Amino acid sequence: MAEAQLSKRLGETSGEGLPIRRLRDFVLFEDDALRLISPLQLLDSRGITGMYGACGCVTPVHDEGSGQDSEDYDDGGHYVKLAIVELNVHHFVKGLGGIDENIYVKTSVAWYILDTPSLIYQDFWSPFCVLHHHAHRLMDDAFKCRSITYDQFVESLDIDEFTPDVVVLEQVVDLGAPIKHVPLIRKLLKNPTARPMEDKDVETFLMPVVARFATKHLMSPVSVVGVDEQAIRKLEREIEEVREHHGDPASMHWGECLDDEYYSSVVMDGVTYNIGDVVAVSPGVDINADRQEMDWLAVAHCVNAYANRVWFIQIKYFFAEKDEHGQLRKMFHGQWFLHASRTFFRETAHSQELCALPECQNVSVAAIFQKCRVDFLRDDEMEEIDAFDAQGRSYFCRLMYDSTTHSFLGFPRSAERYCDNCVRHGLTRHGFSVHVGDFVYVRPDISAKEGYALFIARILHINHTEQSVHVRYYQRTAADDRCICRTSRKNNVSMEDLDAKCFVRLLDPENLAEREEIESWLDSHFDHFYIEEAGSRGAANDFKCCWDCFRQHCVFAGAGGLSEGFCQSGFFNTKWAVERAFSAAETFRLNHPETDVLVTDINAFLKYAVDRRDGKNPVALRSTDEAHTPINDDRIPVPGEHITVLIGGPPCQSFSGANTSKKEEDPRSALPFAMLSVAELYRPDYVIIENVTDDELRVDNAMPKLILRELAALGYQCRVEVLQACQYGAPQNRQRVIFWGAKRGLAMPNSPVPTHTFKSADKYTLDHRNEFLPPVQRGKETEDHHICAPHASVTVADAIGDLPGFEWSNPHNIVAEGASDATEVQARIAQGIIQCDASNAPVGFREPVAYARQPSTRYQKAMRRKNLTLVENHVTDKVSAIVAEISTQIPLTPLASHRCGRYPLRSAGRLMQFSSFGSTIPQTHHTYTRKQKVLRTSC
Repeated sequence: MAEAQLSKRLGETSGEGLPIRRLRDFVLFEDDALRLISPLQLLDSRGITGMYGACGCVTPVHDEGSGQDSEDYDDGGHYVKLAIVELNVHHFVKGLGGIDENIYVKTSVAWYILDTPSLIYQDFWSPFCVLHHHAHRLMDDAFKCRSITYDQFVESLDIDEFTPDVVVLEQVVDLGAPIKHVPLIRKLLKNPTARPMEDKDVETFLMPVVARFATKHLMSPVSVVGVDEQAIRKLEREIEEVREHHGDPASMHWGECLDDEYYSSVVMDGVTYNIGDVVAVSPGVDINADRQEMDWLAVAHCVNAYANRVWFIQIKYFFAEKDEHGQLRKMFHGQWFLHASRTFFRETAHSQELCALPECQNVSVAAIFQKCRVDFLRDDEMEEIDAFDAQGRSYFCRLMYDSTTHSFLGFPRSAERYCDNCVRHGLTRHGFSVHVGDFVYVRPDISAKEGYALFIARILHINHTEQSVHVRYYQRTAADDRCICRTSRKNNVSMEDLDAKCFVRLLDPENLAEREEIESWLDSHFDHFYIEEAGSRGAANDFKCCWDCFRQHCVFAGAGGLSEGFCQSGFFNTKWAVERAFSAAETFRLNHPETDVLVTDINAFLKYAVDRRDGKNPVALRSTDEAHTPINDDRIPVPGEHITVLIGGPPCQSFSGANTSKKEEDPRSALPFAMLSVAELYRPDYVIIENVTDDELRVDNAMPKLILRELAALGYQCRVEVLQACQYGAPQNRQRVIFWGAKRGLAMPNSPVPTHTFKSADKYTLDHRNEFLPPVQRGKETEDHHICAPHASVTVADAIGDLPGFEWSNPHNIVAEGASDATEVQARIAQGIIQCDASNAPVGFREPVAYARQPSTRYQKAMRRKNLTLVENHVTDKVSAIVAEISTQIPLTPLASHRCGRYPLRSAGRLMQFSSFGSTIPQTHHTYTRKQKVLRTSC
């Protein structure tokens, strides 16, 4: 976007002076060479106009009194390229009471606060920030204490050395900051080099051509500045010359003719171009407008000059077609390739990696610049260490990139004259076949934004000519939504209205043994139903059983929730689990007695496993229990031992929005990479990482980019998506981000299709404009966003309607008890709801208690899978009297809040019994987020 258009987009009003905006995810660079620079190069503002630029995401800066800031800005920001005319630090304005710590860049139309650098720019930014912070501390102390001396200031610092920013210091004094006569400042201005720089601290800078030879013979550190302008000019000249030369059709002739329309090759200037070659072509206008708009940002992320100036395409076949004048033109059909820096990898990309795109096009042979060397890596072949060669023209390719879902998948290698994209887009429909007798889901005739349960029908006849089926409808019973019965309704249905298959078994209600077995089968998948029919023997069941389950390794295992979900599918068995917390590990071991549960820290586990592999005879790995029990080697997996899937949910406290005290140095932020290191060591077939979706993951998309990049480097196809728990039968509105990794050569699992209706899932917006992760949907086509599903959402009442009731009694310490209050309490007691006083111990049923009633929903039945008759731990945490009074003051009606009561006390609210839960937390007490929204529990 052009900078001139920002004012309207940001809603700025005209006023005195230039507007102030915020710039994040930024880089600073030389405008001509697009080479990243240190901010120190901008300190001397004389003559920098037109030399340096910046690019990043712009958001508005609101006035302090408005109650807003750029973090509250609804839009994701706007990426722009800026021409810098000035850098301003330690800004001082009389009357404001201090020196501004922000760092600004100025353009001809606005000031920009430099907020958060891009990942690729952090190495340039961090050293400057340290100097800036020290200098600001110096000037701020001088401003606040006019008698402070140099020795007093240095003594107050928690550092060994201090080098002041004297150039900036002089600028601030010139601006009128009243600190010129402070003893601290006088000493520094009198002796600018407070600590003389020793010879060993001098850094040598050389230009590229000189450095090409001198660095081989110099022992001192050398930094290369600038770019090889001669090489750049040569590249541009080659491109221009080839453009002109290849415009002459006489310089080209066909190779072998495959048939009347297609050719195997074309010869141009003595160079033969064959089917399968990857060639560079002259850039045009990208049909993807968002990608075209972001192209300049990709240039800043890519060090490879050649990739910044050409496009890449693989020749699928050659053919001839007539132009508008009736003349035959030599053409080829090709599949586009994209440099990895233009994908979601961006600044983390390998400088020599290309990714195939699911996009193809007919291109004139005359547009070919030259043939490129592209190595297509084998499924077991790893990438080489990046040499960051700016002039390199050799590339490798291993993945196909889908910009719609930001996924990186393996790609097929088809025979001649076939384009993978054309085949993929034209010859399949919905991915499943149907036969007479099959049970299917049928979409109701409603708006895509409405969520209704899909109809269930059985196919009676198939009309191949009209692509339709004749079906009989079945309906769910009121007592059990997994039990269906036949109706008399029949209809002709288009194949377009079929959603997927479902599976039905017959159940003889008099056969108790069969009922137990079918109940287990129903629990194994939401697409399973049954029909009760007296005298049936269940002969319709012809499912193939998987007796050998896949072996999985679970890290950050916790109490075993993630692992249990995989095991309940019937296809997985948890062979190993690693969990640091002893109590959680004991719970895991109790529920999975077949698993080797290693009670240890993942870092200790990883180091021990590597040392043992390398023959270093490490000291025995010990448990984190109180006795630090040694862990036997035969319980620890050995590298090379086959593991089907590695799963884990690294602790999310360092990312979660519920953590209001985050620290940059929080070691838990590195735990996802510890899990990836386990994947590097054991090489499982699949890797699945689960984590939170809070805004902290959106900052520069740093965590998703790094995780996907690491998976790709380890030889995995990779994908990231956001799943909504309510769409899979959980009674909780809970989003989680899932990272998928599948070894190249193996099938990447499809996203699990939603099984339950839920309000339309939001797109998960990424940091960059117009980029998002689309919600998972049942619709098979990209634009088919219907949200129907086989089952209705599981509600609060469905989940806990069979639990015995209890509630806190109102102590009336704040509001006196009235007659109606006492009457209401007696009515509640008459309903069987016990009253509990606030105390320092858990409140509720501290001992096991019987369920209040028989299960009335399948969710309640599932919670009693092991024939449980008693409820355990049916309590809330200890509460104070004030919390109890606040909660009981809210009326017992759906969506009621503190505003509905007679006496508004504090922000709180109640759930609707026919809605879903909000969030869950480790302890059952009321918790408040930064925006004072209650994470509510219900009793």
